[in-house]
Amino acid sequence: MRADIAIITTREDEFGAVFDRLEEYLLEALKGPSGRTYAIFSVPTRTNNACAISLARGSEQGNDVSQQVASDMIRDLDPQLLLVVGIAGGIPHNEFTLGDVIISSRIHNFNLSAFNQQVITFDVKGGIHPLVSNITAALPMYKSRLAGWNERDSIGIARPSVDLSWVQSNVYGDTEWHDDVLKSLNSHFGESASNTRLPLFKTGSIASSNSLMKNTEIPTTWLKSARSILAVEMESAGVLQAAQRIDKQYPAMAIRGISDIIGLERDERWTSYACQSAGAFTCAFIKAGIVEPQDSSATTAHTHSQPPNPSAPRKIGNSPSATGTQDSKQPAPLALFISYSADDEKFKEELETHLVMLRREGTIHPWHSQQTGAGLEWEKEISDLIDRSQIILLLISPNFLASDYLYDKEMQHAMERHQSGDARVVPIIIRSANIGETPFNKLQALPRNLQPVDTWRNRDAIWAKIAQEIRDVCNNLRKSQKQS
Repeated sequence: MRADIAIITTREDEFGAVFDRLEEYLLEALKGPSGRTYAIFSVPTRTNNACAISLARGSEQGNDVSQQVASDMIRDLDPQLLLVVGIAGGIPHNEFTLGDVIISSRIHNFNLSAFNQQVITFDVKGGIHPLVSNITAALPMYKSRLAGWNERDSIGIARPSVDLSWVQSNVYGDTEWHDDVLKSLNSHFGESASNTRLPLFKTGSIASSNSLMKNTEIPTTWLKSARSILAVEMESAGVLQAAQRIDKQYPAMAIRGISDIIGLERDERWTSYACQSAGAFTCAFIKAGIVEPQDSSATTAHTHSQPPNPSAPRKIGNSPSATGTQDSKQPAPLALFISYSADDEKFKEELETHLVMLRREGTIHPWHSQQTGAGLEWEKEISDLIDRSQIILLLISPNFLASDYLYDKEMQHAMERHQSGDARVVPIIIRSANIGETPFNKLQALPRNLQPVDTWRNRDAIWAKIAQEIRDVCNNLRKSQKQS
């Protein structure tokens, strides 16, 4: 088997932040010829493919261990891209801070050092693969595909606060570094900073060595020879070293959540948050389809199959069960009905815009009441459409709930189909409404935090996230149809 993306983590919380987000796409645990065991996933992307993902965890920190893990993954899985995912310490900076995510545009290897009359000097190595250079340069172009990665629901925990009075008494380092830390944190968490700021991603250089940063002297020295360093960690240099083979150069990239600022005592709340922000961005990166699958037929087959029991690792081989087969017959589009009030037409149009890729791909065939003909038969036509639909979206608003026809006819009919197992009903809260006593109040509504669509500052971002949720519903229905 070949992997499109091979992910390497070290800490248990780093591993969990990735595994938990991909678990629904888990195929199995696989033992490679090297003897190393991997979690294997087939993740659907926004480009209508399935990406083969392998996930492994190093036994301890350091570039020596990460180099061995990466070497095994290269031999066993021949990945298109090696990803190092987890946390890092940040250099004091005005453009990013705690909880933000740094994606490496270059990895500097500072493992080689020398002591000369009590002065430490470093031989800087490292580099970047052209594929990684292209990915990091193009990331802003994929903003719409990555939308929603930094929302509270995606990260899973609240962004911690920073007590600047605590910061004042917990900064270390020389005067210049001390001042840079205070200036940076004040710009991000001071009185003029936004309390609702979401984490952001930024591309830049990452420094890697086998040393834990407990003082500011070493990074100060590094910055003299590599001024663009944004973050410091302990694994990427080893992975990069493993990737530099005589027969082939493998792309290696790091995705690091900033858990602490060098020069400030660590706050464990930010360690947890940074793990989750790195995991959330990694999952969004995979689903964005930026890395195209090497073997779309094999991965697509995995997506529609029942995942085997991951508790019993099997060896990678060339049997049909290891590669899968592709059903040559394209499944018919899933009929999708949108039930909404005429007063909410603009929300229906916004939703349709974000569902257009699902329609173009042939995944769904959307319908709504305005597509029926005029006259006495329109109610029967709508009833027939609901009867034929496998997915029914309810655009919930005060006007929807106030409409006797929508509530008593369309919604009740939809719920009957849902309860019989013939359709999936998905309520979408577009405007604030009291849904406490409605028949659908026990269903998982979207957005998942129940914040109405009209209250989001970035409507495109939340609609993109809702569209992805609907894609997941489609994938699950396809999977259940395949099994039956």
